[in-house]
Amino acid sequence: MNSLRETRSASYGQGFLLTAKFTTRNVPVRPMKVKLIGTHQTAAPIHEIASRMAGTFFSVDGVVDFKPVEGKRYEVTGELKKERSCVWIADAETKAEATEQVCTK
Repeated sequence: MNSLRETRSASYGQGFLLTAKFTTRNVPVRPMKVKLIGTHQTAAPIHEIASRMAGTFFSVDGVVDFKPVEGKRYEVTGELKKERSCVWIADAETKAEATEQVCTK
């Protein structure tokens, strides 16, 4: 599971009420490729359609090389903007980037 799926599941049948869910997972301490997705999330599909038509729905995805360090915690973070959207993995404590950024072109 991931945060997108968990949020969709928690929000199902609630109209425009979005119930955000954030997931965590343990990963092995070894270099790996990770697919990152940064996107707006809506409670109702019609809201997403309307946002896309209005030009206010942004998303970005891509694969990054990630080398976790034992004992560290990381988070996926980023920015979704009309000009440019980016997503990356950062150290949860220092906020330093732990991967390259995946950005829209």
